[in-house]
Amino acid sequence: MPIREFSRDIWDYLNEIPYMPSRQDRDELVRRADENPRHAKRIHIWDYFFRLNPNDVGKPQMREIALLTQRREIELAENSARTIRMLWLAMVPVIVGVGLTYFLASQNDQTLRFSGPFVIALGVSLLIVIGMLYWRTRNRIQTVYQEMIDELQKSVRALRSKVPNPPADDQVHRWLQEDLDWLAKQAIKQTGIDASAVKPDKADNPLCILGPAQLQHRDLVPRPFLDKDAVDLSKHVKAARFAFLSGDRFEDFYGVYSVEFIILGKDRLGNYGCFFDFITGKIYGEHVSEMYYKDVVSLSVREEYRQVNMSWLQTPTVKAPTFAMSLASGNTIEISFASAEYVSLLKMQLPEGTNSIDPAQWVRNPESAAQKAIEALRAELQKHKP
Repeated sequence: MPIREFSRDIWDYLNEIPYMPSRQDRDELVRRADENPRHAKRIHIWDYFFRLNPNDVGKPQMREIALLTQRREIELAENSARTIRMLWLAMVPVIVGVGLTYFLASQNDQTLRFSGPFVIALGVSLLIVIGMLYWRTRNRIQTVYQEMIDELQKSVRALRSKVPNPPADDQVHRWLQEDLDWLAKQAIKQTGIDASAVKPDKADNPLCILGPAQLQHRDLVPRPFLDKDAVDLSKHVKAARFAFLSGDRFEDFYGVYSVEFIILGKDRLGNYGCFFDFITGKIYGEHVSEMYYKDVVSLSVREEYRQVNMSWLQTPTVKAPTFAMSLASGNTIEISFASAEYVSLLKMQLPEGTNSIDPAQWVRNPESAAQKAIEALRAELQKHKP
């Protein structure tokens, strides 16, 4: 029986694993990395968020093994049933021989005295042959199927050995910082405001506040993320990881961020915001604006809540503090960010017994960043009061 051929490429099986994006999603990152090695980190970031469970690899082969095992049991059962029928037939000459022996003995017929034992011997010989055929057929069935099952199990082990190891948490932290530094330069370039003219106390210029894309108000989410057919992009939005870094620090990573930069200039403010796909490095929903300090009407951090569908959440309703800067024009620059409670839920991804979290050790604590932004803005607004 010929064994079914299966692909030896682990990425051909992603459609078998619901929590993973498509192969095309990862292949696009590989293609970009081939064109420009600078993009190679995106492949590793993809592997960081989307981790293959080795037990989920090789599902088609495991189904084939189950099918072969079932077929083997059926053939063994058929062989046993067939043998039993043949054994009953072989018992006929034995029974006839015994009967004939007793009959001839009772008749004291010396002429045919060997015919009974001969028939018995013939029947016993048939029983022995049938038994030998049974064990030979059984061993052949066992051997043929076991060879196919062993070959499939070997292919599964080979596939599972190809499951990539995710990059270290500290490395992902460095990659995210690289991207945020690049976005900060984009913010300055897009707004055209000289950030070097203002040095806020205890804060960087541009001011940066970021939060998970899945916590943003639906009206602010770019259309591509709302497309029901954009399954891969949806999985990017839901991707999230909690990590303990070196130095007893911890950080929450997300597949897609909402980022708002506020650039403090000598006479004006600039705002640059976008949805940044950390996995692909692509920008969505980019917006740029400029305003005078007198145009800022109010600054606040509102306590809001969001309904989100995340596998690691115990409840779909989560706290989502929201930074808001209202302008005289009626527009509002706002961004929702992760609360300490939200990150505590994210930490539940880790095994029980891991370190407790101290907000003071939270890298890129958005609550702290929002508060520093408000303090820096208020200080500048004071300077520009008419």
